[in-house]
Amino acid sequence: MKWILALLIFMSTPVFGQTQKHYPSSAVSYYLRHLAAQFVGRPLNKSEINLVETKRETAIAEVIENWMKNDFFVKSSRRMLETQLTTSGATSTVDFGLPGNLMEYIVTNKLPLSEIVTANYCVKNGQKTECDSGAPYAAGVLTTKAFLVSNDGRFNLSRAGKMLKQFTCQEYPLEVKLQIPILRERMIPMFQVDESDAGDFGNGVACYRCHSQFGAHAQLFVKFSGEGRYIASATGEQDPNQEMGKSFSGTYTSHLEGSEKSSEASQMFGDEVANLAEAAKVMASNPLFLSCSIRNVLKHFLRVSYIDSKNINEPLLTEISQKILNIEKEPTLNTILLQTLTHPLVIDSVLVSGVKNEI
Repeated sequence: MKWILALLIFMSTPVFGQTQKHYPSSAVSYYLRHLAAQFVGRPLNKSEINLVETKRETAIAEVIENWMKNDFFVKSSRRMLETQLTTSGATSTVDFGLPGNLMEYIVTNKLPLSEIVTANYCVKNGQKTECDSGAPYAAGVLTTKAFLVSNDGRFNLSRAGKMLKQFTCQEYPLEVKLQIPILRERMIPMFQVDESDAGDFGNGVACYRCHSQFGAHAQLFVKFSGEGRYIASATGEQDPNQEMGKSFSGTYTSHLEGSEKSSEASQMFGDEVANLAEAAKVMASNPLFLSCSIRNVLKHFLRVSYIDSKNINEPLLTEISQKILNIEKEPTLNTILLQTLTHPLVIDSVLVSGVKNEI
């Protein structure tokens, strides 16, 4: 769609700090109609149209705030997360609805969005309950069978990659100052290979560059089986009777050599952590979590593609993040949404192709 291209053009323009713009009512109506489908699943109603006619640009925030009181908004927020994680429904062994349940609970109770990965509970039938992996700790959706089973795979690469991509919008390799690489001598031979080594081994000549960071995050899942169960006795050792990357009891092989391969302790963004729950708290406190949440909001509520969302200008994300943090130290989805979708450049990105001649 043309407006998506406009989104990138406007967000690449280094003009920030705008707090007030004046739009004709037709422009405001156009923008709110764009949002209505994801917020309330219907066209603008008569009272909303009247509000637009009388208040124009100030109506945007008022209408969005009213929409966030609607049950449809809660369900839409659930769909946003379920789309991110590709989890929904249930089987005889896995409740793939637990991540969505948690999102509904967080939004309904206006809790910090970070609880999606830091909550020490899961939610069933609207009530707090233990998560179903059997782990002695909880890390929100990360310790649900739904997440673990949907992303199981050799060396726990899928679990680590999904966590990083969906909650920080990052992909390997990361900047070294963000994620300090594991020393080569600590890793199994196939992941020690880097650009300086001759030949073609493992995934190519650049294994170490990515896996020295991948391995730290994958280690957090070393105790979880392919069925999403916590196995306290998991060793992280390669099972000689299984394909490369698979350990014993349905768990997966560690990137590490020696006795530390069985330990959940690892490193997340420079901080030493004891397990996945501690790592999730470090991740959620990093500025990347909030900026990624803003990207996810734009993807879902403005239907921006993943590729386009990656090109959103960083200074804009920083500015919106700061506005949010000035309001809430632990931002809720409501505040993230309101401050993102009322930002002048975000509004302009939609209007530029729809009502350009009227502005």
